[in-house]
Amino acid sequence: MDPHIAQWKLEIERCLSAPEPDYGKMAQIVADISGTSHDEPLRQAALQVLPSLRHAAAKSAGRGTREIARQRLGIVQDALHVLSAPRFGKRSHHQPIRQH
Repeated sequence: MDPHIAQWKLEIERCLSAPEPDYGKMAQIVADISGTSHDEPLRQAALQVLPSLRHAAAKSAGRGTREIARQRLGIVQDALHVLSAPRFGKRSHHQPIRQH
């Protein structure tokens, strides 16, 4: 598992819980995820969301643009949640399945 997942998750939650979300900061976090994450689905989600966040970070961005960016950020949040959730009773990806 990527050691930065918990940190990214916390940073995004902090940005979203602020009275006025900082879309520029969220775009930086998502850009970091897209560039350094070892998990392919998480990287793809980050790449998909990044343009919306960059548009929302502009001073001239409207409320609709920011709402769309916030909704799309949910894709990254979901991917981070899946990666950070405990996997009780599930095999890891590295354990081979033994044939009988």
